[in-house]
Amino acid sequence: MREAFPHLKWRHQASVGPFFADILCFSERLVIEVDGDTHAASQSADAQRMAYMAREGYRTIRVTNADVVQNIEGVIQHVSFSLREKEGAHAQHGKDEDVAGMKMGGTA
Repeated sequence: MREAFPHLKWRHQASVGPFFADILCFSERLVIEVDGDTHAASQSADAQRMAYMAREGYRTIRVTNADVVQNIEGVIQHVSFSLREKEGAHAQHGKDEDVAGMKMGGTA
């Protein structure tokens, strides 16, 4: 992640409340969870962790360990899409405020 997105700070095994995120970008409020072979046995715990992180304002992306090893470019594209999606939401929010605030066309 550091090479693909050098402008962002990435933390590994970062604490988020009582849970740990596999990979965390605090500034983007983005958590990347890497699911290994034991994921099926821990789905309930994963759901609790994701719910907690969502309440704290984090978005979570789940990828498999196999994808990290065999398809890192696909993982990077997935993360890039998520980051662009967030930027688009902020841009759309700003547009809505302009329309509601009558800032369009120079009238306020």
